[in-house]
Amino acid sequence: CTNLYIISSNGSVENITESFDPDVSNYVWTDNETILFTGSDRRMRPLFSINVNNRSVERLISGNFVLGSVSYSMKPGIAAFLKSDPTHPNDGYCSDLSGKSPKQITDMNPQLREVKLNKAEPVEWKGAANWTIEGILIKPAHYTEGNNYPLITMIHGGPTGVYGFSFNSTWQYYSGQGYT
Repeated sequence: CTNLYIISSNGSVENITESFDPDVSNYVWTDNETILFTGSDRRMRPLFSINVNNRSVERLISGNFVLGSVSYSMKPGIAAFLKSDPTHPNDGYCSDLSGKSPKQITDMNPQLREVKLNKAEPVEWKGAANWTIEGILIKPAHYTEGNNYPLITMIHGGPTGVYGFSFNSTWQYYSGQGYT
C-alpha cells in the first residue's frame, strides 16, 4: 500500500494516510493544510483531499472512471487532471474542489467518435476463501443475450496494481473481434 508521509524540519517522519486503505498517488498540495491525491478504490481512482492536521479524508470527484496526473492552481482554486473510462482514453479536465461538474478541456482522440467502442461493466464473484474477486467485462461488439461467446481473461494480481476502469485498446480490439 502506498501512503503519504510528512517529514518535519526536525527530521521526524509521520504517515498521514496510515488509516486510509487505498493506494495513494498523484498528490499535490493545495495550501499549508491540504493535499489532493488520487487513491485506488477497487477498479476506480477518484480524487481525494486530506487535511494534514486532523487527517480527515474527503472524496471530491468519483465515478466509473480513473483519474490521474493531478495539478492544482490556488488562484482560482481549480484542479486539473486526466480522466479515462473504458470508452474514452485520457483527456484533460478541470474542476473546482466541489467536483460537481468537471469540465473537459481537451479532445485528444476525436477519431474515436467514428469507432464502435464497447461499454464495460464491473463484475464480482467469490473466489477461494470466499474472497470477493473483481473484474471488468466488455461484451463483444455484436453481443446478443443468450448466445455464447469465446472468453479471454487477462489476470492481474491485486489489490495493489489492479486493472483500472479506464481505456484499454487491447480490450476494445478483442471485443470488436467477437470476444468477451
